[in-house]
Amino acid sequence: MKNFVSVNLVTYNKSHLEIIYKHNIERKNFNSAIPYLLNETQQLDKNVNLSYSTFEELENKRQNYLKSKNKNDYMQKHLVEFVVSLSFDKVKEYLKDNRNIDNGFIEYAKDLKIKYGLETLSVDIHKDEGFIENGEVKYNYHAHILAYNYDFNKNLAFASNLKKSDYRNLQTLAQDSFKKVDLDFQRGVSKFATKKEHLSREDYIKQQKQKQLKSLFVDIDTQKKELKNIYTEINKQKNEMKKQRDLYKKVDLEYKEFNEQYLQLQALEKQKRQEYKDLENSIKDKKIEVENVENYEKSLKKDIAKIVKEHTKKETPLLGNTFYKVEDRNIMFTKLVNKIQEPLNLQLNEIVHLKRENQHLKNENSKMLQKDLQNQKLIQNLKLEQTNNKQTIEKQTKKINKLQNQTLILISFFKSLGLKINDFKKYFKSQKQQQKNYFIEM
Repeated sequence: MKNFVSVNLVTYNKSHLEIIYKHNIERKNFNSAIPYLLNETQQLDKNVNLSYSTFEELENKRQNYLKSKNKNDYMQKHLVEFVVSLSFDKVKEYLKDNRNIDNGFIEYAKDLKIKYGLETLSVDIHKDEGFIENGEVKYNYHAHILAYNYDFNKNLAFASNLKKSDYRNLQTLAQDSFKKVDLDFQRGVSKFATKKEHLSREDYIKQQKQKQLKSLFVDIDTQKKELKNIYTEINKQKNEMKKQRDLYKKVDLEYKEFNEQYLQLQALEKQKRQEYKDLENSIKDKKIEVENVENYEKSLKKDIAKIVKEHTKKETPLLGNTFYKVEDRNIMFTKLVNKIQEPLNLQLNEIVHLKRENQHLKNENSKMLQKDLQNQKLIQNLKLEQTNNKQTIEKQTKKINKLQNQTLILISFFKSLGLKINDFKKYFKSQKQQQKNYFIEM
């Protein structure tokens, strides 16, 4: 059973405080819905939001110290957020025993203050995130511990002075904090030992979905074989019926009945053979698409990096850290949005086409149910085929949802750089006004 606890550290400028509040408390990403939230009936429990010190009082405390020592303020990252995640296998076990897991997060915030002099602003425990895998809800039980990025014991910035060993110690401290409240969570193996990079939540889900997509085509191959067996069996029945028909004279009434059944089976076999060919062609196309998914993602990342590189410029100020400046946000944002949305329309058209095919199969299946009770076994197999096709459509729909989620995440990322649509509108409006004033002056 997995029982890990892991800590991921992120730093922010103080201007990011409102965005953090909207995500952790109001559950919004830049005033937009968070795509990976579960609906209310699926959520594990209500979120927990705890407040401690305020940013203003901690900022004043640091500024007063700088003034007393006649020092300048060079801090760029005022906030540090610890995202503490737990293995749900162990969480599920503790929840069955009515154990209070939240105490572990609270204890960790206390230990951060004792060991590193960090003052906590808030602890937000989220129990409303997750995703569906094979019909089962996979919960993401975690907490956001937001602290002021300053060690008041040493009067130094916290995150910028961390060493590799400190990152490992933060993981160990989380393990020890949970054990203090009798919760057995173990820290994971350091990425410096495994040489593996930490995956963000979105990248992890994308990786899992790719595995599901490949598994889907294994299922479709199995379905193709089953469909082939169906029309092969129908062909055998048709041939058997032909033999029976030849035993009777054409003038006999029984011959007419067998002849009618034979013709029906012949038409049905022809129809299923064509459906098999169509499905096989569709599968070939889908396999090519799956094989190109990873290449497409690599190409997309390169294109995005190229666009960002073309429209940013490295700036080195006399004071402060080196940063990258966006030279033309409007053109850059337009190119990024166009690049991200390229595959979406193609996928939407494919889903509409598959839904129409499924409706057609449903209608044909209904007609066959009324024709011949003697072929009940065959009809049941066709109903199973219809159900499998419906599942295929649902899985393809999930794939579209994945692309839409990726689009939202990428757009949110560029908004975090300050690339807002309203800024573009104001910019274009001001440009038009300047051109208008220019012509008037001429």
